[in-house]
Amino acid sequence: MGKFKLLSFLLGLVLFISCSKDETNHQQKIDDQIIGEINYVNYAWGPQVYNLYFTADRKIHIYNLIGQTDEISFKLTNDEGILRLTDAEENLSFSIADDELIEEDDLDKILNAIGTISEDLSERESTCFDAGITTFSVYKYIEEDEYYKRTILKECGDWSTMNKNTGAQELVDILLKYVEKENLVCCF
Repeated sequence: MGKFKLLSFLLGLVLFISCSKDETNHQQKIDDQIIGEINYVNYAWGPQVYNLYFTADRKIHIYNLIGQTDEISFKLTNDEGILRLTDAEENLSFSIADDELIEEDDLDKILNAIGTISEDLSERESTCFDAGITTFSVYKYIEEDEYYKRTILKECGDWSTMNKNTGAQELVDILLKYVEKENLVCCF
């Protein structure tokens, strides 16, 4: 009778474990989690949006609406630097993944910097006219509220500002390695 109870207990335990809700999925890293961005917008001569998202799976996603007359469906962050997860997913669905991957060392540097870069920006200076704005940013995903929080590293174009954190320029330089510079304005 003792063996029967032990066997019943073990069978019950196996069934309980196999039927229990899998909580690990919630804890896993999101492969296409956005970690960085270069975004160019200009409305002076019609809608122009050129965006690169850098994701945790080392991919670069490109959205290009320069010279097109389509309605802009690309969602930008709000005034608090927040991009809702649903908007980010929609943006990624409109983007094309580039064949080039972010180097692992660069990915590690970006991931290690997220959350350590302050939001302390220099005062804006007027630098161009009708040039649009190119913004370099990193993103921290806030899982419990399902949104991304943007931290600006640098803005340039109609105005210029730089993040005062000493590591910000290094991150800008990393992001610049992966973009054709003719798509950006007033940043060099």
